Amino acid sequence: MLFQTCVALGAVLSLAQAKPTPTVLQYDDVIVAGKDGSVVVMKDYEYELKEARETLQRRKADAARSADQPESHVNHRRCDESVEYQVLSDTNFNDWDVPMSPVIGNIGSTGASVAVSKGYTVADSAYGNNIISRSFLEKLLGVEMPSGGTWTWTTKDDQTFTFQVPQGQYGLVVSNPYVRRVTGNYVSGCVDSPSYEPWQITTHTTQEYTNMQWVAGPIRLCNNTVYPIPYCVGTGTHA
Repeated sequence: MLFQTCVALGAVLSLAQAKPTPTVLQYDDVIVAGKDGSVVVMKDYEYELKEARETLQRRKADAARSADQPESHVNHRRCDESVEYQVLSDTNFNDWDVPMSPVIGNIGSTGASVAVSKGYTVADSAYGNNIISRSFLEKLLGVEMPSGGTWTWTTKDDQTFTFQVPQGQYGLVVSNPYVRRVTGNYVSGCVDSPSYEPWQITTHTTQEYTNMQWVAGPIRLCNNTVYPIPYCVGTGTHA
């Protein structure tokens, strides 16, 4: 009896220490991490409506910010020479698919699911940063720029999200990172015949979730009846 009691107690302790089974998400679910560290699972149509509202708000804010940003450093010399940083566009969008799992096919009768199996790294980029004032960029982007003009965000794979692949389809987990891209010209020279040098800044943002640094952007299942799977956002195929 004592032996049976010990075995039963050991089984209870093992169950208590076991990790909870991760929730299996449906093909039309989208994982959205909030700025406060929370995670919300919503349907894809709900996410599209949310994105449409936020895009409209961002455009209004960007238009107001861009109107204030172009700054001109005018140096009156011979031929009225001047220097100006000109902002041409300031846009926000979801980047192309970033694979976070292998492709899984649900072509049998037993069902299939696919889980996040790896993180990814994206690098912010800038060209023309050798001609742009660092203080101007920091004011424009609202962030502190590294001296080299290039920095990297990384999404880790410490958390598992599992999606159910629909019957007769192939699928993989992807992320579509939020991107802000600003383009402009560095205008210099004589006022009557200035020279133009283009510049572009592409940046991502990060957010915290369960002590992980995530690249901001939705995580979802990209699925199709054909293989290789066409990109859900962008051009290309997943194999």
